[in-house]
Amino acid sequence: MRFWLGGLAAILLLTATPSAAAPVDLFTAEVPFLRDIASTADEAREQAYAAALDAVIARIVPFESRAQAQAVFEQPQQWVQGWREGEADSLVVTFDGRALTTMLRAQRIPVWGEERPTTLVWLAVEDGRGNRLLLDSFEPPEPEPVPVENAPQVPLVEAGATPAEPQLPPTAAYGAAVADAAQRFGIPVMLPRYDETDLASVTPSDIWGGFSDVIVAASARYDVESILIGRVSSRNPSSIRWTWVFGENESRFAGDVNLAFARVGGRLMSQFASSPEGSADVRISVVAVDGLADYARLVNFLVGRSLVEDVRVLAMRGDQVLVSVDALAGRDRLARLLEGTVLERVDPPLRAVPFAGRAGDVVLGSPEAPVTLGEIAGSMPPSVTVGPDDTVPRQSIVTVPGTLPPPAFEEADLFYRLRPAGGVGD
Repeated sequence: MRFWLGGLAAILLLTATPSAAAPVDLFTAEVPFLRDIASTADEAREQAYAAALDAVIARIVPFESRAQAQAVFEQPQQWVQGWREGEADSLVVTFDGRALTTMLRAQRIPVWGEERPTTLVWLAVEDGRGNRLLLDSFEPPEPEPVPVENAPQVPLVEAGATPAEPQLPPTAAYGAAVADAAQRFGIPVMLPRYDETDLASVTPSDIWGGFSDVIVAASARYDVESILIGRVSSRNPSSIRWTWVFGENESRFAGDVNLAFARVGGRLMSQFASSPEGSADVRISVVAVDGLADYARLVNFLVGRSLVEDVRVLAMRGDQVLVSVDALAGRDRLARLLEGTVLERVDPPLRAVPFAGRAGDVVLGSPEAPVTLGEIAGSMPPSVTVGPDDTVPRQSIVTVPGTLPPPAFEEADLFYRLRPAGGVGD
C-alpha cells in the first residue's frame, strides 16, 4: 500500500505556509434563477430571494425555530443588500446580516452568530490503485507547464471526436465538495499544512485507521476545538467513514460530505445558538492589559461578540481589568466563543502588576507608563450603538470609579490574559 499527498504535495513540503480557515459568508446564498419558468424576470428574482433567505436562515437558526423565523420575513426582498447573476442560471443574493440578526433576536428567536469555531479536516482518499491521498487543497491543482522541447507528440483528434479530459487527482472532487458544504452549512474549515511537523506526527495510516488520539494531538498546533477525520474507500466512495472530535466528545458515522457537515453544523448550532431569554451576567478577569490601547482593544473586542449584549468595566488593578458582560448564553458557551481569540484562557488566581500610586488612584498599565481612570474616561465613548438605527438596543460601556475589594478579581467566572496586539485573534 502506498500513501501520497494529493494536489500540490511537493510544493507544500518545500514551502508550507500557515493554514487559514476558508471564508464563510453566512448571509450570501447562491440559488437557481428560474427565469424561463416564471412569468416575469421580477417574479423569478423574488422566488430566488425567498430560496436564498431560506438557505441563510438554515445557517443561523436552529431547525426547531426555522418556521417561526421564515414567518418573520414575509417580504424577503426588503432584506436584500445586493445580488448578481451566477453561473449556470443561478442568482447570488446577499442579505443585510445585521438587520436580520437584530430582527430575529427582537422576536426571541435563537441565532447562531458569526463567531464560529473552525473545523480542521483530515481526509484520506483511496484512488483504487493502492494509493491513499491526503486532501491538501480546496482547489484542484493547475497542471504544470511542460517545456516545448520535452512536450509529447499529441495525436490529432478526428473530426467529431471529443478530446480526452485532463485527469485530476481523486482529492480534487472532495476538496470542492468540502468547500461547498462548509459554505452551505456556515462552517469555517481549514486543512492541515502537511509540513514536516505534521508528517512527523501523523501518518496516512493514522488517518485511515481513525486514530483520533494521535490526530487530536497533532491538531493542537492549529488551536481548534472541532476536528473532522474522513476516510474515502474506492469501493464505496459515497459512504465516507467519519470521526468528529469536538472538545472532549467524539462521534463516528458514515455518509457523504453533505451529511457530515449537516451533522457537524447541527451539533455546533445546538451548542452556540442563543436567545435573549438565555442571557446571563458573566464576570471576566483579564490580565496583561498594558495601557490605554490594550484597554480599548479589549472593550471593543467584547462589544463586537455576537453573544455579548452589554459590557461593563467594573474595576482595574495594575494590568488587570474586571469586566461584567451580559451574555446571550451561559458561562460555558461564552468561554467556547472566546477560544482562539485575543483572549488566552488562564487558571485562577491571577496576580496584577503592582503599582505604587497615589491613594485612591485606579490605574491601568505598568509603573513606567500608568494610565489613570480619568484619562480612560476622557478618551472612551460612554456608550456604543450597534446597528443601523436607534431601534437597536444600546450596548453601554460603564467605567465605575473606585476599586472593588481584592477578592472580587479572584472570584470572576472566567480568567484570561490579553494576547499581544497583532497576534492570534487580531
